[in-house]
Amino acid sequence: VTHTCQDFDHCGGCHWQHLSITSQRQWKQQIVAECLQRAAGIKNPPLSPILSTENSLHYRNKIVWQVVPASDSKQIQLGLATKNTHDVVPITTCWIVPDAFNQLKTMLTDFLNALD
Repeated sequence: VTHTCQDFDHCGGCHWQHLSITSQRQWKQQIVAECLQRAAGIKNPPLSPILSTENSLHYRNKIVWQVVPASDSKQIQLGLATKNTHDVVPITTCWIVPDAFNQLKTMLTDFLNALD
């Protein structure tokens, strides 16, 4: 599966975009089963199928933007933490949240950069 996001390889915001929706569900269900086995000692836990959207984009309802100084100016930028680090990747568009989240990020960035 080709992922949509140009930042996928270094952004830590999502980990599943390189898999089909079916594969994502299977892996997530396996993770839940393993957690139940490890934490609660339930072997082969009876799990209902994962319910999810057929759309692999714009489904997430939460995002934690990091606010950092832009490296090339006195402006700030919003981004997401990189995989396995505290570094921040400046992102123009996050494809797994609704478009309104990206619009809000742009408005917030513009507002903060307009402050003296």
